Amino acid sequence: MLAALSNRRFLAYLITAALSDGGYWIAAIAQGWLVVKLTNSPFWLGTVAAVTQLPFLLFSLAGGDLADRFDRRAVVAINNGFIAAIALTTALLVANGTISVWWLLVLGFAAGTMNALEHPVDRAWLYDLVGGRDLGSSIALSSLEWSISRTVGPAVGGVAIATIGIAAGYAAYAVLTLPLAVLALVLRSAPTP
Repeated sequence: MLAALSNRRFLAYLITAALSDGGYWIAAIAQGWLVVKLTNSPFWLGTVAAVTQLPFLLFSLAGGDLADRFDRRAVVAINNGFIAAIALTTALLVANGTISVWWLLVLGFAAGTMNALEHPVDRAWLYDLVGGRDLGSSIALSSLEWSISRTVGPAVGGVAIATIGIAAGYAAYAVLTLPLAVLALVLRSAPTP
């Protein structure tokens, strides 16, 4: 399984994906705290979370189609650029006190859409990075990375929100998403045999 880690393209992907995925979970914790702070309502907490996740049901198949039709690196770079812009916009709205639950619904749906479109492309990109060799182990390591990010991200998010503030959670998401976008722009696919 560790043979895939000797592939520098895959290792760079794994590190930047861990940063991006960690940022996703940091922002998820920030979103929950922000909704409670704004509304103190379980209804709005559930509604904002549902609207943020709804695009995964609506657009994941379209993301798979993007993976088959377009340059995967370009799609990953563009989508992560949009995700960073949405997260930064949210951070700025929180920081200047103009955020509302309605903004969270709109921005959450937009970020969820970008994630839903990017996620299948990102997973298909693994094949391009490892060139078919070590594909099974790269998928396993990528899944492990997601699980670790899902555990560490909320913990880091909680500490960041408690010490720096809710806007920092969204700003962290914006910053942590950019390395994957840059990597997608500069990294070449594995040579085909």
